[in-house]
Amino acid sequence: MTRIHRQITLGHRLQSVSLPELSVSEVEYGPRRSIAEHGHEHANISLVLSGAFDETIDRITHRATACSLVFKPAHLLHHDRFGPHGARLLVIELKPDRARGRQWSRVFDGPPWVRDVTLAAIGLNVYRSFCRCVDGDEGAACRLQSEVENLLEARARQEPQSRVLGPPAWLAPARRRLLESGRPRVRDVAAMADVHPVYFARVFRRHFRCSAREYRRRQAVMWAAELLSCSDLALANVARTVGFADQSHLCREFRRELRVTPTGIPPSDAARMRLQTFKTLRFGPHKVRP
Repeated sequence: MTRIHRQITLGHRLQSVSLPELSVSEVEYGPRRSIAEHGHEHANISLVLSGAFDETIDRITHRATACSLVFKPAHLLHHDRFGPHGARLLVIELKPDRARGRQWSRVFDGPPWVRDVTLAAIGLNVYRSFCRCVDGDEGAACRLQSEVENLLEARARQEPQSRVLGPPAWLAPARRRLLESGRPRVRDVAAMADVHPVYFARVFRRHFRCSAREYRRRQAVMWAAELLSCSDLALANVARTVGFADQSHLCREFRRELRVTPTGIPPSDAARMRLQTFKTLRFGPHKVRP
């Protein structure tokens, strides 16, 4: 039976901060957990810190992975199914007066699932401010409120732009080719789409708000964040897998796009346990930071 829940999360709340206009919680969900169709009383935003889950809305299923965001209006019915490593989320609940404000209403009008490196970087800033607030840092509550405002403003700026004109039919296949292994040249992708490279670049930037090369680099960073959160692969192996030249190249791009180093992405509990077991066997017992 479908239910509307007053509480913002059905997972295990690790820590939370309540402010006049919003509340923020770090929440953990166990491996392979499934939550029946439900909704929440208040609008909310989720940032995936680690792990992954499949969410179904109106019979459309989307996978949310590390650094993805989900923008859900109040009472939106959805079904969640978590992956083998579970997931850890930062959940931002907007108080009713805040969510219904005219300037923020369009934030929740578009597709709920967002995989965007710019919004991910702001979301990680929200998480850092949240952690400082939990630790009792003076002034952290104001910074947390400000970073949430930045996130809402960035999302609101994106929405009208994406609805001005629908994408041409060739754009989606071209985007997929751009991300294929072997890193095809942009001019070759444009040729396969049978459009001039200059026109290709202009249309691509209009719909994705960045150049084709920037898009490919940002998607590689997001893929690396997903691997770092859900596996115990060495950083050098992650760099090679996603197409960077080496570990240093990956670290530079991480800092440029997400404003954190790869170690700033929290690993899933399963990956953290495997790492702790390995280090205990190799170096003896010690505490591994989450």
